[in-house]
Amino acid sequence: MRAGELVSRLVLCSGVTVLMITPGSAPASAQPTASSTKGVLAGVAATSARNAWAVGYSGTAARPSALILRWNGKTWARVSSPVKTPGSALDAVTAISADDAWAAGFTGTRTHHVLVAAWNGHVWKRAPGLGAVGGTLTGITAISASDAWAVGTTRSYPTGKTLALHWNGKTWKRVASLTPGTGSEFTSVTATSARDVWAAGNFVSKTEPFGLPLVAHWNGHRWKRLSVPFGLISGTVATSARNAWIVGGTGGDGLSFPLILHWNGHFWNRQKTPPVADGGILSAVAATSAKAAWTVSLNVSNVTLILRWNGRTWKRVTTPRAATGGNLNGVASVSPASAWAVGSTGSARTLILHWNGKSWAAQ
Repeated sequence: MRAGELVSRLVLCSGVTVLMITPGSAPASAQPTASSTKGVLAGVAATSARNAWAVGYSGTAARPSALILRWNGKTWARVSSPVKTPGSALDAVTAISADDAWAAGFTGTRTHHVLVAAWNGHVWKRAPGLGAVGGTLTGITAISASDAWAVGTTRSYPTGKTLALHWNGKTWKRVASLTPGTGSEFTSVTATSARDVWAAGNFVSKTEPFGLPLVAHWNGHRWKRLSVPFGLISGTVATSARNAWIVGGTGGDGLSFPLILHWNGHFWNRQKTPPVADGGILSAVAATSAKAAWTVSLNVSNVTLILRWNGRTWKRVTTPRAATGGNLNGVASVSPASAWAVGSTGSARTLILHWNGKSWAAQ
């Protein structure tokens, strides 16, 4: 889900007025470093302290160009996108190793078609088997080189239906998914095995026009819907069959508040979050174990929110000044001493933060 979409829905539900930040009209930067790139980063993935990817778009929201950045252990550098023409964006990225990664989003200006790109260790190439599948992909996860999932919606929410695609090692194929209500979407997907896949999103109906959460589990054969507390969902992650997280937000009393749900192997429980007087909407979540997780937020009241799970409670962590007034859309972690958060600054430039085990700093 790109920056601002979840905020807009919660604003509609709760009556909050939020100033959304969108990229300016300047062309994409030709500079190799991430800090000078005009645009928005929507997702990040990492396999080690020396290998990470961040994706999004450069240019403007009306005329975007897919943006891919890579961390080599020392610097972030821009990598050539497989789509050269304007009218494309990447919303999510996942990586198995330094030579195996996937990115997902859309291509097309008026009518969107799904976009999946594969990294083979040398270049990014568009994935085979998709043809002209209409829709936008907002989540992707890989279990192995022959097993991956991508999710999204067939059209712009809330008029579309959920979209689920599966990679079998040779081609991507569409898999029938749950489509409740009059409009539905999957915003994210995570997996621990071929029989343990979670897809999370939202749907609307005639009786619930502002949206309800949609959580589905894949057991290796079919999708099954599970009941979760009220809220709008933007991100999910799992480290085992008994440890998974869902994040998003809830609206009410003129404010939007963080929503965190935990899966213990039997059911989803709502978690207590630190007091956030200025509101907060969580956009992404990452975890390395049952005792270590991160979640980040979109910009609300000019405050960027980062929360950390220590195995017992969620606690707020100080963010650097560079993140003030910006949006954080993605987060990834590989160890207690290495995590990444990405988004955009108030001046509509890419924003990358790094956790070194003690504090967050802008890159």
